[in-house]
Amino acid sequence: MSSTAQPGTMEHRLAVVMNGGVSLAVWMGGVAHELDNLRRASSGLVGPPDGDDPAARAERELFDLWRRHAREKNTRFTVDVIAGSSAGGLNGLLLASAIACGAPLTDLRGLWMRAAQLSTLLRPQAGGAASVLDGGYFLEEITKAIASLHAQATAEAADVALTVTATALSGSPRIVRDRNDIMFSEPDHRRRFEFRRVATVFRYTKEEGLRSAPRDDFVAQAALAQAARASASFPVAFAPVEETPELRHYRRWPTWNADGPLEWLADGGILDNSPFDPVLAAIADRPVESTWKRTLCYVVPDAAEAALGTEVRPVTAGLPPPWTSVAAAAVGSPREADFRDDIEQLHNLLRVGRTSFDVARFLELVEPGEGSDDHFRRAVELSTVGFDLYRQGRGIATIYEVRDAVAAHQPYAYIDVLDPLGPENFTDRRPWLPDAFPDELPSSWTWGVSAAVRLVGVLVRSLADRADAPDSLRSDLAMDAARLSAIRRGVTDAYGHSDLPPGDAAHGVILALADDVYRELDVCRVVSELVNHAVTRFAADWPGRVTAPLRVLQAALCVEVSNGVGSAVVNLETTPIFDFARMGISHPPPMFEQSVAQAENAARERIGHPSTASSILYGTRLSHFAAFGRQDWRKWDWTWGRIHAVVHLAALLDLPPEQVDELVTLVVAAEGTTVADVDANIARVIGASSGDLIAMMKADGLLRPTIEAVFALLGSTHPTMPNPPVALRWLAALGSPNRPAALQARQIVARVLVAPLRWFAQWKLISRRRRSTTS
Repeated sequence: MSSTAQPGTMEHRLAVVMNGGVSLAVWMGGVAHELDNLRRASSGLVGPPDGDDPAARAERELFDLWRRHAREKNTRFTVDVIAGSSAGGLNGLLLASAIACGAPLTDLRGLWMRAAQLSTLLRPQAGGAASVLDGGYFLEEITKAIASLHAQATAEAADVALTVTATALSGSPRIVRDRNDIMFSEPDHRRRFEFRRVATVFRYTKEEGLRSAPRDDFVAQAALAQAARASASFPVAFAPVEETPELRHYRRWPTWNADGPLEWLADGGILDNSPFDPVLAAIADRPVESTWKRTLCYVVPDAAEAALGTEVRPVTAGLPPPWTSVAAAAVGSPREADFRDDIEQLHNLLRVGRTSFDVARFLELVEPGEGSDDHFRRAVELSTVGFDLYRQGRGIATIYEVRDAVAAHQPYAYIDVLDPLGPENFTDRRPWLPDAFPDELPSSWTWGVSAAVRLVGVLVRSLADRADAPDSLRSDLAMDAARLSAIRRGVTDAYGHSDLPPGDAAHGVILALADDVYRELDVCRVVSELVNHAVTRFAADWPGRVTAPLRVLQAALCVEVSNGVGSAVVNLETTPIFDFARMGISHPPPMFEQSVAQAENAARERIGHPSTASSILYGTRLSHFAAFGRQDWRKWDWTWGRIHAVVHLAALLDLPPEQVDELVTLVVAAEGTTVADVDANIARVIGASSGDLIAMMKADGLLRPTIEAVFALLGSTHPTMPNPPVALRWLAALGSPNRPAALQARQIVARVLVAPLRWFAQWKLISRRRRSTTS
């Protein structure tokens, strides 16, 4: 990727997780646009073209202002890891495609303005309705958007890792057996599709050894479009998508039925609306070439979005909540639990990473200074004393690693805990188990490839914020780490494709398998060369000027032993250190804070809206579908997506309020409006009730087609539709707009009888629902 970033610039890496939200996709698109704007501006890439109209000039001024702020902070932003579900999966996929192609994300706004119009999505579907909205048309638009990015491909292409989630309707059952040989089925409906653009990816096999080649999955445009369409297949609104063989090629979870039948895929947010795990895994694989820091950005509306746009009725003393509230809780609670578990995992990882002493202990042992030699000698002595305990823990960990690798590739699993193992179980010499703490650089590495990965990881992390370290040292160490990770994957694959049952084999059989794999792949020799190269390069070029590679090796192994004494070292990576930033909608820019607060209070007094800024968006209304209703609503949400992104990205640059407002002013101008107009419309948008929005849709002629589309789905003859009961077919026929020219008497009678039901349904929709502010 070409870049004009200044030497010594800090690289601020953003890993982005995008949540689902149906028509909130428009707001997320605005966020994605601004992420791409800052990424390109701070990296010195080509900006938007100059134009004569005020909006084009404002867009260019905004780009130049981002560039100036980034240079003043000596920071370059990159977006290198992206994961998304549902609407977030679609926006994340298009952002990743733009990065992989080196193209600006300029067409995203047009896509959402054009393709997300309800009147267009409701068009008649060939072969009968398979859903309320036309997913085929939506797939066509996604395909065009991806093709457009490829048509604009430039030499500014950059590496990026993308994960998109989906939900398989059939699932992938796996037989699980407990310790008492009782078997039960464990279905897994989660699906993850991964696409990578990597300049250099390493692969290690028995036949070829260590090989490298570029990888670019983003050339598979059809698979990308199918993945985006599948992830955004909100139930009933869009029909499920049939998996294709090409898309299956990029599926990374589950691993045990890769050759199973192709599946029908639905919305990725059903089971995994916040895919943090693949992001954290991808972070560890990213090489570094300069000083850097990492922020994990979670793009999501506020946690209160489950109640947005609905007038919640007060609870009556002594009476249970209405059944509608109970049903909503049943649907929303699983997602809440999924999100809560993800946040708890992030919290623990942040805590472990921030309180990890790996780097600090390592630097204390290698940095010159008064008493440092004595400190180093004591550390080596303690590591020697605790070496047998470490060796035992390493042996137990290897048994777990083998079992996990085998189980991941088998259609069955085995739940158990290892029987107690003592030192007598690990007396034999093994190629992956050290015999003693080293007193020289090894010619054959016997500490296992996982320990080597952790060791070099500590070296790389120790240089994260050292501006005086040469970039060539970081690059070399990063390549050594990538090669070691490839070897570890090769070893794991060899375990997984063995004939060993995941739980039946005795410990001795498992250990023998590990021995065979290490010998067949010649792991000890290759890893030894890489580790020796890493510690030698570090000793020669590290700013502390340590001249003894052996001391670097021993210091790193002191950290390894102290972590593993008395426990099974099962983590294969060093814990990533990152900051966490939620990019939501609860923080308006300074210039609009007062207007938003006043509008919230007024709305709460008038119609009892929840006290949250979430109602600033149309996409949070009408069960998250409202932004599809009108183009001016989507323009509003898109603009606020950019505005909210500016607020959060400016915080990463530590910009003061006046500079935030300056950026926001240019965003508003670039969208063809003014600050005064936005400010004046805040109260109108926040104050609009659900009934107000439905009434506007009715006036636009959208309400009746929507209702008729639902009736058309009920009576559809599409091959995927079930055979409905007779009563349901009658109801669908009565609600169909395609009435016969000559109605039979019984049809006329039936329509007269059902008319009050239709009138009542419309009246309930368009009437303004109020609730008292007191219980």
